[in-house]
Amino acid sequence: MFGYFEGGVRTAIIETRRGRNGSFETSKVIEARGRQAIDDALADPVVAAGAMDGREIRVAGEPEHIEVDRVEKRVTIRRGAGLDEDAAVAMKEYAGAFADRRRKDAAAAQGLRDGAARSQAAFDGSLARKNAAAGEAAKLWDELHQLAWRIGRQEAIDAEIARTRTEISQLQEQVRRQKEIIDAIEHHKPIPDDPDNPPAPTPAPAPAPAPHPVPHLPSTLWAWALASFGLAGILAAVWYWLKRRQLAALPPQQAQPA
Repeated sequence: MFGYFEGGVRTAIIETRRGRNGSFETSKVIEARGRQAIDDALADPVVAAGAMDGREIRVAGEPEHIEVDRVEKRVTIRRGAGLDEDAAVAMKEYAGAFADRRRKDAAAAQGLRDGAARSQAAFDGSLARKNAAAGEAAKLWDELHQLAWRIGRQEAIDAEIARTRTEISQLQEQVRRQKEIIDAIEHHKPIPDDPDNPPAPTPAPAPAPAPHPVPHLPSTLWAWALASFGLAGILAAVWYWLKRRQLAALPPQQAQPA
């Protein structure tokens, strides 16, 4: 009787046992009163799922025991007048607690909105700095490409200058050689051998026929002819060097010959 006022738990256990003449059932009922008994029963999640509405919860199983074939547990939870009164008081206090919770949520929401605005501003600033850095990086890449092109053009000009200097040195050596030849001809001296191109050994000459008379040309004419050829070679080399230097100083689009 007190269980209906204080609340309690009624547990009925029905066992199906094996006997000599077949199966038979045994049962026992356990009554527990008070709040602690209800809390202990609700610790079982199967019971807690539907026991508080007053329904009887049935849980069955086969223990695989030599004597017991099947076990069924029937649990009924009675809240009682005491628990109903506690629930009524809690419901009365719930309105005030809910309003207080709403006020706390509103205050927290304003802080969250302020934090979100600050975070958005910080993100926008970071994005702007990132875009600015990307623009500066693009400018630096363009400058790097221009410097690389200038360096390559300067290296090409230096290589062309070195090659032209080598050609000028060779031409100067040829002019010096021509001067030696002219001097040897003017003074009726044997022409010296070229150290860079020594003459190949020649076999003994065969007896030559009687020479025919050859008109004698003045030595001065040969000297002027050789000097003219040497001077023309020097002028051609200087003109070629100046032309290549002018083309190397132009941009790549204009430097290409038509």
